[in-house]
Amino acid sequence: MSVVVACYRDSDFISRCVNSVLEHTDGIEYEVIVVNYGWSVELALPCESGGIPIRVVNIPDNIGYSEANNIGLRLARAELVAFLNNDTIVTKGWLSELRRAVVSDDRIAAAQSKLLLLDHPDLIDSVGHVVNPLGFLRAKGYLEKDLGQYDSVTDICILQPASCLIKKRVLDEIGFFDGDFFWGHEDTDFSIRAHLMGYRLVLAPSSVVYHKRSATLVRMPEEFIAYYSRRNIMIALVKNYQLRTLLWVLPLHLVFIVGISLWYLQRGDLECFGAVYRALYWILRNARSILRERTLVQDSRLMDDRELFRLMDPISIAEVLQRRKDGTLAKRHLTVGNRDATT
Repeated sequence: MSVVVACYRDSDFISRCVNSVLEHTDGIEYEVIVVNYGWSVELALPCESGGIPIRVVNIPDNIGYSEANNIGLRLARAELVAFLNNDTIVTKGWLSELRRAVVSDDRIAAAQSKLLLLDHPDLIDSVGHVVNPLGFLRAKGYLEKDLGQYDSVTDICILQPASCLIKKRVLDEIGFFDGDFFWGHEDTDFSIRAHLMGYRLVLAPSSVVYHKRSATLVRMPEEFIAYYSRRNIMIALVKNYQLRTLLWVLPLHLVFIVGISLWYLQRGDLECFGAVYRALYWILRNARSILRERTLVQDSRLMDDRELFRLMDPISIAEVLQRRKDGTLAKRHLTVGNRDATT
C-alpha cells in the first residue's frame, strides 16, 4: 500500500505524523510519500526506515492541498492508497482496519478512519462529513464525546481525507481531487462523484486516528476560508447536479450567499464581504472550464439526484444560521479549550 501525506510549510507535525505511521503500521508492506509544498525548506526525513521506503517531494510553490495530494497519488505504486493530513497521529492497526473495510465489497471505493481531536482525545473530530443539497457541510459527530456510538462500519456521505484509504482503480476511473479547488470542498466534490458512479464510502471505526484539526488553516485569514469555501462548493454543485436540480438549487444557494455577505458587512468585515464576491467573479470568469468538467460528470453518472439526496442532510435554514453563529469548522473546536479552562 501507499501512504500519501500532504505537508504545507511544516517541519514539526510532519515528523510526528510519519513516525506514528512507522510505529503503528505492522504486518503490511507499504511506502510513504510526503509532498512538501509551499516553501523552499527541504524536510529532514530519512529515505528509508526499517525497510519502509520514504519519498519526499519538495515543491517550493504553493500548489494547494488538492494538487499536492494528486502529485502523491501519481507517485503511488500500490493499488490501495492511504491519504493522511500532516497534523494526524495514527494508532495501531489504523491501516489494516481501513484495508479490511475497503476490500470487503467491490462497490466500496474508500474508507475513512474514526477521527478524534488530538488536543481533546475523548471528543470526536469526524466520522464522515454530511452536506445538504444547498452545499452546507457539517462534520458528523463533531465535538461529541466518543462513547462508541459510531463503532460500526456505516456508509458516509462525504469522505474526510485527513485519514482515508481509496482504491486506485476507482481514482483512475473517476479522478481524485480537482486541482482547481486548491483548498476546501475538494472532498465534497470527489465524494459526490463517487456516489454518482455507484460507489460506497464507509466509516472504518476500528481505524482510530487523532487529528489536530486545521493546524495549518487556523493561521490563515478568515477571508481565505470565505473565498475558497464559497467558490468551491458552488463549483461542486454546478459540476455534479442534474440541470433540473440546478434550476432550483442555484437560486436558493445564491440567496444564502448574499445573506452571508451581508452578515459579513454588518459586522464590518469588508475582507470577507469582498471575498464572497471575488469567489462569484472567479466562477463567472471560469464558467467555460467548469462546464467542460460538468459534461464529463453528467455523461458518466449512474445515480439520479433524488437518490443522491437520500445520503444528505435535509435543508434546514435554522441549522445553517446556527452554523454561521457558531463559526467555521476550522476554528470552532478551539473554543473547547477555553470552555474547559473556565469550568
